[in-house]
Amino acid sequence: MKKVLLIMNIVLLSVLGVSLISVHAAENQTTAVIPVEQKIFADIPIEKIIDRKFDYILTAEKEDYPMPDGTMEGKYTFSVFGNDFKNISIRYTASGEYYYNLVQQKREDFEKNEPYRILVSVKNTDNRLMSQIIAYLPNGDKSDLIFTNTLIGESSKEISNGSQPIQESSRTVSEVSHISEISSDNTLVNTGDYTYTEILTVISLAALLIATICLFGKNKKIN
Repeated sequence: MKKVLLIMNIVLLSVLGVSLISVHAAENQTTAVIPVEQKIFADIPIEKIIDRKFDYILTAEKEDYPMPDGTMEGKYTFSVFGNDFKNISIRYTASGEYYYNLVQQKREDFEKNEPYRILVSVKNTDNRLMSQIIAYLPNGDKSDLIFTNTLIGESSKEISNGSQPIQESSRTVSEVSHISEISSDNTLVNTGDYTYTEILTVISLAALLIATICLFGKNKKIN
């Protein structure tokens, strides 16, 4: 009986230690979601635009900055097809300001897009890491992350007088931004829920450990 109780104590202490480590880790990380939207402007039928895929490259301004999963040799590459968007997720474990550059690879049949400089600001608020994302144009103005692709040969007047994006996606810029906010909030909320669950687990294990010790002491007196 004593050996069984001893083994139970060892197991409980081990689980308790792992749970405490998990709680600490959950409180000290957050995931920032960067939304990148793509639009195609054309006044010709969609079937005439054979290639509607555009390629992008994200790089960090410092080598030690966190990068998305799938990054190779300091570059995170991805593609967006048609009128759609891409959410880029990056996990952070320390507060600070992290700068990135996002460029769209040039295509000969479309006008060139300007690159974006992206700031991910991570702050420690109430013992939680929280992130804020700000995108800048080359002139320093803040902007939504939208790449507008216009076929070469179309004038600004034609675009403003009726050229519409090819309708492949019904989501608007505001909806995409809202999705990003929800994703970031969910990341933080999930982190909080996970921490709360772990704390309850720790309390339960501690109570079970105390009960085991009391039972061990009672058996010792009886013997």
